[in-house]
Amino acid sequence: MGVPAFFRWLSKKYVSIIVDSVEERNRDVDGVRVPVDCTKPNPNFQEFDNLYLDMNGIIHPCTHPEDRPAPKNEEEMFILIFEYIDRLFSIVRPRKVLYMAIDGVAPRAKMNQQRSRRFRAAKEAEDKKQQIQAVRDRLAKEGIPLPPPKKEEEHFDSNCITPGTPFMDRLAVALRYYIHQRVTTDPAWQTIQVILSDANVPGEGEHKIMDYIRRQRASPSHNPNTVHCLCGADADLIMLGLATHEPNFNILREEFVPNQPRACELCGQYGHELQNCKGLARDEAGPDQVDPLKKEKNFIFIRLSVLREYLERELTMPNLPFEYDFERAVDDWVFMCFFVGNDFLPHLPSLEIRENAIDRLIKLYKDMVYQCKGWLTEDGDVYMDRVEMMMIELGKVEDEIFKTRQMKDLRYKENNKQRRRRERAAASRNMQSRSFTHSAEYSSSPNYGGGYSSNRHSYSGFVQNSDNSPASWDNQYSNQQYINQQQWSQVDYNVRPAPLSGMPPPLMSVPPPRIPYHRDNSQGYGAPPSQYYGGFYGGPPPPVPPQFGRQMLHARGSNGRHRGNRPFIPHNASLIAPVSQAPAYMSGLETRQRAAEDRLKVIMGMKRPADGSPGAPPAKSYKDASGGRSDRRNNGDFGDSEEEEEPEDEIRLWEDGWKDRYYKAKFGENDNNVEFRRKVAWAYTEGLCWVLKYYYQGCVSWTWYYPFHYAPFASDFDTISQYKPDFSLTTKPFNPLEQLMGVFPAASRSHIPEGWRSLMTDENSPIFDFYPADFEIDLNGKKFAWQGVALLPFVDEKRLLDALKDVYDTLTPEEIRRNCSGTDRLFVGRKHSAFSSLVEVHKSGKETENKDESGRIIHNWVYLDATLTYGMAGEIACDIDGVEVDACYPSVFRNSVEFRDIKANSCIMVAFRDPQFPESFVFKAERLHGAVDPERVVKPGDWDERRNGNFQPQIGFSRNIGHANISVAGHRALQHAIHDQRTSY
Repeated sequence: MGVPAFFRWLSKKYVSIIVDSVEERNRDVDGVRVPVDCTKPNPNFQEFDNLYLDMNGIIHPCTHPEDRPAPKNEEEMFILIFEYIDRLFSIVRPRKVLYMAIDGVAPRAKMNQQRSRRFRAAKEAEDKKQQIQAVRDRLAKEGIPLPPPKKEEEHFDSNCITPGTPFMDRLAVALRYYIHQRVTTDPAWQTIQVILSDANVPGEGEHKIMDYIRRQRASPSHNPNTVHCLCGADADLIMLGLATHEPNFNILREEFVPNQPRACELCGQYGHELQNCKGLARDEAGPDQVDPLKKEKNFIFIRLSVLREYLERELTMPNLPFEYDFERAVDDWVFMCFFVGNDFLPHLPSLEIRENAIDRLIKLYKDMVYQCKGWLTEDGDVYMDRVEMMMIELGKVEDEIFKTRQMKDLRYKENNKQRRRRERAAASRNMQSRSFTHSAEYSSSPNYGGGYSSNRHSYSGFVQNSDNSPASWDNQYSNQQYINQQQWSQVDYNVRPAPLSGMPPPLMSVPPPRIPYHRDNSQGYGAPPSQYYGGFYGGPPPPVPPQFGRQMLHARGSNGRHRGNRPFIPHNASLIAPVSQAPAYMSGLETRQRAAEDRLKVIMGMKRPADGSPGAPPAKSYKDASGGRSDRRNNGDFGDSEEEEEPEDEIRLWEDGWKDRYYKAKFGENDNNVEFRRKVAWAYTEGLCWVLKYYYQGCVSWTWYYPFHYAPFASDFDTISQYKPDFSLTTKPFNPLEQLMGVFPAASRSHIPEGWRSLMTDENSPIFDFYPADFEIDLNGKKFAWQGVALLPFVDEKRLLDALKDVYDTLTPEEIRRNCSGTDRLFVGRKHSAFSSLVEVHKSGKETENKDESGRIIHNWVYLDATLTYGMAGEIACDIDGVEVDACYPSVFRNSVEFRDIKANSCIMVAFRDPQFPESFVFKAERLHGAVDPERVVKPGDWDERRNGNFQPQIGFSRNIGHANISVAGHRALQHAIHDQRTSY
């Protein structure tokens, strides 16, 4: 997952790091698919050596996509995964290595996050199932025919994308077939080496990739100028890439496009939400239905070499009392990013990425470097006293940070209110202009304007209420409210719908009173004048009692514009009954149909059922004078979205006493328990050290985890220099099925061995409390549940493993196999220079195959000849699952035209492991000897336009790419668009 909003912040701050990918597409010739020839030069003007795929970022969108209908079965899922890999391969076109890494068993620190996600996913899936059933019941009552509900087995449980499940085992088999098929048939695959690290190999996918790169860098045969490309959307990949210190490291990811449409979970169509589904068949949906399978997102490259150029400027520190080392400064920057969030620790309350927290930390960091005459980190180790100094300085301004945040939040919410009102007003005017006509003869009618006239065109979206009470104007003038100039200019009066020729006037019991009108008909009944945001037109004042006439005249000039004091207008507008507004999700056809219905109902003096019966009390949608909140209409047609209930914040960080309230609410500790706070800070510091080691040396402890749901404050780090973390104990990861028991909810027990399921559901189970059916989500100051903290109990490792000892004998041979840790696999084709040596290892291993007492294969590892593998070091051994060369490889699919049986296999598969080093070995975080930086992209700080000429910015990977020329008018339009983009955030 990485750091929320980190990539957005980074790409806006350092704009030149992004390069749009150039992509060739497959062609269809006479109905035959012609694949891209990846042996040709890369169209991005950059040749890549190694391509690394974080496979979980591919598996999830292919198995349960959010922007298109889900695949019908596993075969479709696997083929979508293959097509996704093909597309990435055609963009990057690696010349040496393709590394596919699937998440295996994760360290315990990560398992806590996985547990939270999977429990949430199960809860959301159950809630969605109930919502779908409720909509089906509603449509059935309306007599709308519906397709039969999905069978239970057709519902895809995304939790099955976890190591140890049967699904992941079948996926590994399918990927092995896919690699054999591509190496046998595709020339671009036949000269590279492919490594597959499936879910049975322990470790997270991206960290298995990083471990591979670290170990290759430490090998003498490694090329220091290797060009790397890592595909994945997690923000932490940027920090991991910087931690390698490789000069040519790039990240490929999908371009983020906000507000993508989502298909209705019931009918699979677009343009509406589930609760508004009408159950229409696809052929009745109209032109708004677009086949989502034809929508493809673009890819972008993140050039870490360019990011290093930016950081070199950002982290420069002149006149240091010691030699400046940019590589060490980069490591310190990576470490500081951990404070704003990572997968293993909650971020500090005083540090938000959107508040430029990293910039604040850099300033504190530079002050620390000058004072301490040293760096924060070294090869994955942390200097605690220097971190303590930074945190103490940050703690001094925490109170100011919280107060400033509250002030900005209030300002942001108020600006959002005004913006949404203006947007709704514009939408309302557009709809009304289509739905009603203007009648000038009513503008001077005594019943409709009190003698006022206006040259403006006015459109009405209201019908009169039959309420005959003159008290409809609020008689309590003490409750009258002011409105500002902007609001006053947006209030419209003295309008009524114009009757159509030949139709009777609206039915009403008495002539309507004079009432103010505002264009925003989404406010509903009784909206106070402070919420009247309508069109940007002037208008005459509302009729007011005589005693207020002088104030009104003083407030307005002859041109109708507001001057001087702000005018009074009545508080109660309960006579106004809005014609229902077309929701945003409606298509143009639906909007026109509804507008026609509204016109007819206005003409006939009728109302929609949602408008309530005549004489019914209006529904309030605002806070009343006492500070309470009135009820809303359940159908959601009325009310202001910005007036929604905000989650109650019991901490109130902007008020005095915030620290005591925080620890009491989040940790259940008494006020001012300093020792406990330091204990939390020490645990957090230990976590920072663990994460840094994980990034630079690999996993130093498989069992460590942060034992709290919340982070401490920076001011609590005042004694961390006294703490020395110790990760010297030897630990090992969980077995795959054991991890399933640690992260799965009971709702996903179908993926767990049958003999183990009762441990989740039996109330007498010794670990029954690990699997709560329901759990609390603390919003923690956020608005949405997905942003909150899932308060799940932490799994006691000893209790879990002790309980599993009694049920291990219930495992089947297949489950025992899935519960074992595996090895990476190396694939090469017949045209690869190492093909013959791998075939020899395969044959000799088949003859001398040995197994231990538990049935596990004992590999006879052989050193790989790096001269045959583009300098790649490692060890190989026979894999008993390997298919013989020239033998037939049966397809795993039965309905696919492209993926058929491989008649003559030309690929050899062997077991592979990275170069081995002693446990005490330290991987140095430094630039390798012989590494050459790519051509610089960022404009030099000392560039002189007069001496050096105009600076030519680089577009893409090379300055040799031809640039398009545009006219002067085009330049103006481009500058205008860039300005709008910069000011829209």
